[in-house]
Amino acid sequence: MSILVLNAGSSSLKFAVYSFQAGRENLTLMGIAEPVGMAEATLTYTNKHGEKQHEALAAPTHAAAAQRLLDLVEHEGVTIRASAHRVVHGGRSFIKPVMVNDEVILVLQGLNELAPLHNPPALACLQAVRKRLPSVSAVVHFDTGFHAGMPPVAYRYALPESLCLQGAVRRYGFHGISYQWALNVLNEEVGKSPAYNRIVLCHLGAGSSMCAVVNGSSVDTTMGFTPQAGLVMATRSGDVDPGLLLHLINSQGYSASSLEQLLSRQSGMLALSDGLSGDVRVLDSSAAAGSNAAQLALDLFAYSVRKTIGGYAAAMGGLDAVLFTGGIGQNSSAMRARIVKGLEFLGIALDDSTNTNPPHAKIFKISTGVSAVHLWVVAANEELQMARDTQDLIKNPG
Repeated sequence: MSILVLNAGSSSLKFAVYSFQAGRENLTLMGIAEPVGMAEATLTYTNKHGEKQHEALAAPTHAAAAQRLLDLVEHEGVTIRASAHRVVHGGRSFIKPVMVNDEVILVLQGLNELAPLHNPPALACLQAVRKRLPSVSAVVHFDTGFHAGMPPVAYRYALPESLCLQGAVRRYGFHGISYQWALNVLNEEVGKSPAYNRIVLCHLGAGSSMCAVVNGSSVDTTMGFTPQAGLVMATRSGDVDPGLLLHLINSQGYSASSLEQLLSRQSGMLALSDGLSGDVRVLDSSAAAGSNAAQLALDLFAYSVRKTIGGYAAAMGGLDAVLFTGGIGQNSSAMRARIVKGLEFLGIALDDSTNTNPPHAKIFKISTGVSAVHLWVVAANEELQMARDTQDLIKNPG
């Protein structure tokens, strides 16, 4: 069985083709289209022979990228049995992967406003694949599903009941597919499930969030009704005083659309660095060269993560492990060190050598042998998690 996986972001489309045969998983095609929406959009992929290819996209849209990807799949001679699609926001309607039909498409269209940067691109890719491969099963996977069981104290907003319980206004949380993958890898490594009773998961990247997990289940998370809330991010502000937003509307002439642009694309580490960059790698270099603004961006990002670890330890009544994943979490040893510095009172002891020179592995530990709290790093692989879940759903559709 070959499964095509599409992971659409606001300005990218990651994809992979996995084949499942006789209990073995094989990655036959993988790549990314970026920056989608820009004239310089490029498709980069690695074929089944391990050859890396680059080409410009004729049209810089998610639908066009999906169509070109389907051309590549056909050229590689791969017969797709099913497609898997990441959808950021499932609202109240979806808490687990579902097979796609026309009714599901209609519900998804109604959810676009809840994640305007992410859901529409995913839907565009889904519709492109369904049009090209109408007889192939399609499965949608939701980042919100992992958090569906959070208790009311974690998901309820202090707003009128008519909004919260009837209007579906609540903290949903995101990055659930990534969290599920990281937990599964950790459980396999430690040899038991759950690996730890109380763990903080940190998905740190251009979009960042954290999750408190007790006995394998999400009990709190930083993102909320939308992926805008919580930590400082690359270009997203994270939490801001709602009164400030009212001030911007009433006194500065901001509209809903201009606020969305401000909070999602013009804020975060990009704004803190005076417009330099939201990329930690660029900020690290600039800070080393003496940029105070770049240093502030790095420090504020680390601070927002550090104080959340402490808050979640209090909420869970203790802490057994912290796990880092995502582009920053798994690749920036300097950021990991910044984050845990000052958390020694929780029993955290970082192994500087392993953290700075990590092994090439999908999971590794960066805490010392005497650390009361274990520190782990897991390479993200949402695509494989979705492929596995799709295979399970097709085999057991009930």
